[in-house]
Amino acid sequence: MHTFPALAALLMATGQPLGAQPSAMYVYEVAPLFYRDKGVPRGVLYEMMLDLRSRTGHAGPVIAVPLRRELVLLSGAPDSVGTLARSPLLENQYRWLCKLWEDRILLVASAATDVGIATVEEARALRLGVVMGSPSEELARALEFTRMEPAVSSAANAGKLARGRIDVWMVAQSIAEHEQRQLGSAALRLRLGAVLQPVHVYLAAGRRMDDASAARWEKACADMQKDGTHARILQQYGYRGFAPE
Repeated sequence: MHTFPALAALLMATGQPLGAQPSAMYVYEVAPLFYRDKGVPRGVLYEMMLDLRSRTGHAGPVIAVPLRRELVLLSGAPDSVGTLARSPLLENQYRWLCKLWEDRILLVASAATDVGIATVEEARALRLGVVMGSPSEELARALEFTRMEPAVSSAANAGKLARGRIDVWMVAQSIAEHEQRQLGSAALRLRLGAVLQPVHVYLAAGRRMDDASAARWEKACADMQKDGTHARILQQYGYRGFAPE
């Protein structure tokens, strides 16, 4: 199993000792998983985290952070949890407590262009937008895309696509559709291309979390699914449910 290269660099670069990280609940700061509506936090994963906090009695706050920062924070605080997309490169670096959300990663382009995105082979040499440290960046490297242009956020990639600064964007479909709505159809209309792989977002913890704490979170997840809360939150944000693992 290979290590995640960006994670190793970030762990060495962080100025605070990893053991000193406070206990908290972290949610990946990307809409529609987390966003602010007139200053009020919202989002499908944010609502789930609030519910899980109530069930476990966790005293820490729910904090939205960029993905790369979340990787560091979870590794440094054994009692913290967060939302992460499960992948082979991260598999042995975190504890995967329960699945919360799923989508699919695909290629998208502006409808104003005719670049080929029906297959990876057509798109491989195009200017490709991905978010740094994301499952899409990991996948793009595995598929040997040659002109990746990593950005710090999905909103940045949507803007670059609208302005013609990238040709194609590799992204989860619901995230792309949300950013299209934010920009408006006059600025960006998406054209969907090849579906590349599913993406599964889990409640995760650092490897140092003890078994008793992990079992408490797993029970809270199971209870949230069993009593229908998980399905209701998904439906509230327009998603279909999925079969618990």
